[in-house]
Amino acid sequence: MSPHRPSSLKAIALRVPVAAALILTLGLSGCGAAESSRGPLARGAPWTPVTIPLETGVALTGESGHVAVPERRDSAASREIDIGFRRFPSTAARPGEPVFMLAGGPGGSYNEQLDEGGQRQRDAARLIDIFRQTGDVVLVDLRGVYLSAPNTLCDGPKRKLRYVSRADQYAELFEDAGSACRQKLLDEGFDLAGYNVLEAAADVLAVADALGYSRVQLYGASFGSHWALALAKEHPDRVSAMVLEGVEGLDHTVDDPEVVHGAVSRIAKAAVAAWGDARGQMILTRRFNCSPNWPCFLQMTPSASRGPRSN
Repeated sequence: MSPHRPSSLKAIALRVPVAAALILTLGLSGCGAAESSRGPLARGAPWTPVTIPLETGVALTGESGHVAVPERRDSAASREIDIGFRRFPSTAARPGEPVFMLAGGPGGSYNEQLDEGGQRQRDAARLIDIFRQTGDVVLVDLRGVYLSAPNTLCDGPKRKLRYVSRADQYAELFEDAGSACRQKLLDEGFDLAGYNVLEAAADVLAVADALGYSRVQLYGASFGSHWALALAKEHPDRVSAMVLEGVEGLDHTVDDPEVVHGAVSRIAKAAVAAWGDARGQMILTRRFNCSPNWPCFLQMTPSASRGPRSN
């Protein structure tokens, strides 16, 4: 590899291992500046060292911490919650602006991926390795998720989705699970009005401020792209560039179960038509856990390791 390392996302975007990415440079002065934007740590820098062993035999080393933010910024009586993050220092000789990685979901976590091991760890580690060549990499967990506290984790539907026979039953299961989760969180004292993408965007800036960054670059996939777009819209002076994958626009966050069911069912029929019953069914079973004779639903089994971690 050349000793010269790029100092902005624009310079390395074509190396990001995603099927489709949208590269946005926001036209603000100083994008990809050669000098590091890293500033002094605020709040007494209450961060702790963290080491993540990788399957390759090496380890990611950085620091982990929490930043306290209001659960609702529009309420003076709001309690404080913690936003968890990990930061991994740039490998560049002259780091540029930091890259904040925003996970999909909502509810995903790149920090959790690193802790899980396996392919998900490899995917996250590869992205981090690429982005560290432009600046520090910061993994921020969505409020209520994984390293952030308190945790909003709830039980999912009581029946396995692959055995649901109709879309209305699928929707009913999620409605019941959602209602139960809502009541559980209310009973635990959560103010659910504070759990929205605008608050999440402000949380990212709270972490950036605590770490001393005046501006950031963003990487977001799926809901993470929605999160990044909200941040760029509300605070354009703080974002210099973005790489977005599987873009979810600001007005496109509703995942209707019936729509998902219809889309995957069409994939099922197309696969059988293209490859025949035997191969088509094999692909469907392995990729979508379904067959042409019953509805197709993506596997949604929660990780056994899910939950808050001490680091």
